[in-house]
Amino acid sequence: MTSTQDRGRPDAEMGPTSGWKRPRKRLGQHFLNDAGAARRIASAAEAGPNDLVIEIGPGRGAITSLLADAAERVIGIELDDTLARELTASFADRPGVSIDNRNILDADLPQIVTDAGYKSAIVVGNLPYHLTGPILQQLMRSRLVLNRAIVMMQREVGERLRATEGKAFGILSISIQLYCEISHVFDLGPSHFTPPPKVHSSVLALTFRDKPAVDLEDEAAFFQVVRTAFQQRRKMVKNTVARLVNVQEADVVELCREAGVDPMARPATLSAADFERITRVIARS
Repeated sequence: MTSTQDRGRPDAEMGPTSGWKRPRKRLGQHFLNDAGAARRIASAAEAGPNDLVIEIGPGRGAITSLLADAAERVIGIELDDTLARELTASFADRPGVSIDNRNILDADLPQIVTDAGYKSAIVVGNLPYHLTGPILQQLMRSRLVLNRAIVMMQREVGERLRATEGKAFGILSISIQLYCEISHVFDLGPSHFTPPPKVHSSVLALTFRDKPAVDLEDEAAFFQVVRTAFQQRRKMVKNTVARLVNVQEADVVELCREAGVDPMARPATLSAADFERITRVIARS
């Protein structure tokens, strides 16, 4: 991963005085200094002796070591060149551990799983604040080869993922909940990192569903409706329908009612199932 993807890296047992590189402020690096938290993250992965784990940004390798104790194979994806070299040297005597020196967003996760000789993998990693959305989207695209993901992120983003209504509920909530069951593992304050960030972090467990929570007739059309709705989240759902179909206002209201949705409702009060019914009604109009 890029060096900015080392933010909040869980490396409790390996401080900067142990020969590893110090956190670089200009790269936004924050290393976890809590060994107990590292153990809790590794435990939440529930990796077994036949499992492949892909670790996003292993940093100094504290969690990597714990994962390697439990899993058959661990592949760490780390763009920071210095960290990647140090990790490779540190785990030279662990044949089950390999370090891939590149950006996670450039990695083809299904291909990595296949090349490693597995059918599926577990993902563990701390997601950098500015890339959390793109990485989550990448995980969703790769969901057919992923069983579980234990991910750390900014607490506010974690709240959005778990929200089912209200201000925090939105496109991210729907897109992740559609494909995953989400559970909150624990939170970490700034003091658990060196240097301390300015925000709190949350660790979430994403368990990938065998099939989407809602049966989508047309996935692309569904997300077009969702995006359109939340682009004007303060407006009523009838406005969303009006933007997507060229009919009179009375017909828009009737389409909403046909979908079983209150035309006066706001997007944040609707479920994924509501949006799917709206999508199907629009497709038939």
